Parts: sequence; C-alpha cells; structure tokens
Amino acid sequence: QLLDVAIRFADHIDSFFRRQNKPWVSGHQEIELALMKLYHHTNNKAYLHLAEWFLAQRGRGYGKGKIWDDWKDPKYCQDDLPVKEQKEITGHAVRAMYLYTGAADVAAVTNDGGYIRAMDTIWEDGVYRNLYLTGGIGAQARNEGFGLDYDLPNEGAYAETCASVGMVVWNQRM
Repeated sequence: QLLDVAIRFADHIDSFFRRQNKPWVSGHQEIELALMKLYHHTNNKAYLHLAEWFLAQRGRGYGKGKIWDDWKDPKYCQDDLPVKEQKEITGHAVRAMYLYTGAADVAAVTNDGGYIRAMDTIWEDGVYRNLYLTGGIGAQARNEGFGLDYDLPNEGAYAETCASVGMVVWNQRM
C-alpha cells in the first residue's frame, strides 16, 4: 500500500514538474535519491528521467529567491553551477550528501560521463580537503556545511551525524 502511495505521488510530481517543464530546485535535496530508489524497485524509467530532470535544474537560477530566504548564496543548496560542472563540495553538508548520492545513482545507471566526472571530483575535494579524521563533514556551524578547504576547526565544528551518515551512503554509491 505504501509503495502504491509513493508511485502515485511520484507520478503526480512527474506530471506537474517534468512533463510540463516547470523548472524547480528543491531546497532540501532528497527527491533525486528517492526517485532512484523507486526506479530500482519498479524498473519504471519515468522515475530515472525525473531524477535526471531534477539534477539538470541546478545551476540555472531557478532556486534563487524561492528556496533560500536566509541563505542568499546559491552554493548553500549546490545551485551555483549545473551539477555536471561542479568541482568542489559546497554548502549545507546534509543537503550536499543527498544531492550527490542521487547524482551518483543516476551516473551508475546511465553511465553519464558528466555526472561521473563531477562526482569523482567533488568526492575527492570532500575527502582530501574537507573531511575530519573521525569521518565528520561540514566543519562550519554558521551554515551547517562546508567552508574553506582544510579549515577543520575542533571547537564549534558542525560535523553533524546526519551529514556523516549521508557521506557513508554517498561513499557506498561511489
């Protein structure tokens, strides 16, 4: 029954956004990885295409003024560049992990070189320059996310458990 609800909801989102080409950038990226789970469970390519469509919306200014009232920087929601052009880990740590997990899922199914290169590059930036030895990520408490490379303060570090769990999930996909 719950799967039927998820399918109806995903079909509604698909008909409202992708099929009508209504640009949208989610403020808290989870839909991409959820759609990929639904795709793997149902083998319905519409969910793969919808996940790809949501990824393709980023970096085009569709979220500006809509999703981050308090955060004026599009990097906060990984929306400053199209996903395939991103090279560094930025913004809110948990949101980044969800987005990158979804992008890695899409890359694994489609073998899209743009997503593969971007995920490899961003992953290396995250692991080599923005990861604590403990596995914590997102050093900056002020934005609950990433700051300057190698700036990993001990006192006042964000390093939320949810972000670390998200990193584990993304690592599994990578």
